[in-house]
Parts: sequence; structure tokens; C-alpha cells
Amino acid sequence: MVKLLTALVGSALLVEQAWAHPGHDLAKELKARNDYLDTLESRDLTHCAKHFEKINLQQKIAVRRVQIAAKLREERGFADGMPHLAI
Repeated sequence: MVKLLTALVGSALLVEQAWAHPGHDLAKELKARNDYLDTLESRDLTHCAKHFEKINLQQKIAVRRVQIAAKLREERGFADGMPHLAI
């Protein structure tokens, strides 16, 4: 009974999709999407590298992480010179 109900619900969902988009050409849509994606330039931050170097971003990030680590160690009661892993 449960398998039959599952099959009927699945079939109904597939039929609903076919009625909702009659004549829809998925291959055409995928080609258009791929054509669009091929026209996009790389989306990374390499164009910002000179600016990052100019404002010394890596140094600021490193200092911030050290400060966060020190704060967390203090909150948890670890001494400054204490190793991270007990041996």
C-alpha cells in the first residue's frame, strides 16, 4: 500500500512538472546558461592583490588572529607559554 502510494505521488509530481512547463527545452536552457557562464571573467580577488599589499592586509589579519587566540586562551585558563597540546 505504501509503495503504491509513493509511486502515485511521484508520478503526480512528474506529471505536474510536465504541465507546468509545456514545450520547455532543457537543452536550449542549458546551452544558454553555459554560453553566459563562458562570458564571465574569473571571480577572484587577484585584481585586489596590490591594494591588499598596500594596506598590509596579511599583517593585520595575522595580528587579529593572534589577538583572538590570546583572548580564547585567557578565557579557557591557559597560560601564555603553555603548549597547545599536552604531551
